[in-house]
Amino acid sequence: MLRTPLYQLHVAAGARMFPFAGWEMPVQYGGIVGEHTQTREGVSLFDICHMGECRVTGPGAATFLDGMITSDIAGMEVGRCRYGLLLNEQGRIIDDLVTYRLADDDFMLVVNAATTAEDMAWLMTHCPADLSLRDISERTAKIDIQGPDSLRVASKLCGEDLAGLKYFRWTKARFEDTDVLVSRTGYTGEMGFECYLPAAKAPAFWSAAVDLGTAPAGLGARDTLRLEAALPLSGQDIGPDNTPAEAGLDRFVKTDRNFIGRAALFAAGAPERRLVGFASNTRRSARHGHTIVEGADVVGTVTSASFSPTLGKCIGLAYVPLRLSEPGTELTIDTGRNHLQVSVVPRPFYQRPK
Repeated sequence: MLRTPLYQLHVAAGARMFPFAGWEMPVQYGGIVGEHTQTREGVSLFDICHMGECRVTGPGAATFLDGMITSDIAGMEVGRCRYGLLLNEQGRIIDDLVTYRLADDDFMLVVNAATTAEDMAWLMTHCPADLSLRDISERTAKIDIQGPDSLRVASKLCGEDLAGLKYFRWTKARFEDTDVLVSRTGYTGEMGFECYLPAAKAPAFWSAAVDLGTAPAGLGARDTLRLEAALPLSGQDIGPDNTPAEAGLDRFVKTDRNFIGRAALFAAGAPERRLVGFASNTRRSARHGHTIVEGADVVGTVTSASFSPTLGKCIGLAYVPLRLSEPGTELTIDTGRNHLQVSVVPRPFYQRPK
């Protein structure tokens, strides 16, 4: 089981540790609901060092990545970061990722922990020999500062006012004597920043953030936060069984370029099912793997579900046939013990106040 550079700080803080994607990670410190609420109302600190990072450099790097990722990479300006998908030849999702353009011929890819090895192997298989592709995950720490008060904390940590940093942009900053890459991104649906720095410096950065009044939060709260924002979880809501159109991610597919999987997407035509959001008017929650039923027939599958601390009811995501995907459609979930009645609702479930 792998441990992040912050492991000892988590243990000292009394965190409940939990295995996730081959890592021993903090699932909660005091309680998921409390950590969820502190992120929505104040600011929280998340250890995301388990995520994978890859550096792609050399002339032609943009062209190579344009052929691998569904979003427009070559058209990105330096200083931007962009969400996209890696697809296989069948047009199915290998992983979702964020690409940072660090310079004209220099990119950093941030991928999910559970698929880091698979992603790296896939990229390496197709990478031209004259490009450099390096896995920098072990020496890179990733710490997220999320919540309405995140601007104050991130600005003090980095010694500069980050108010002008726009969404899905990044900037170089300094913490003590160390370079930090700070992006205006996150996975909670809140105002927030993601900070990348050398792994050896992570404990000092974390401790300084705590000294500024930032409470740590675990992966349990991160999951309920991202679900309220209807952000997909790789390997659970999206994966090799899904196309971008089925997952509702087709807006991140630029079909005017020849990336791997494009031909299969065109050949497949319109999807027969769609990932939808659902909600109930009760605190009873569905779970991943529960089925959507019509009488005795299974017609869909729940991929994510939880009680929403912000909304006070059960919410979730499920794949259903297109005929059942319109908002207002009533669905029946078989929980194994009983049936739960829910309604299809627009996504996201929650949007932060402007």
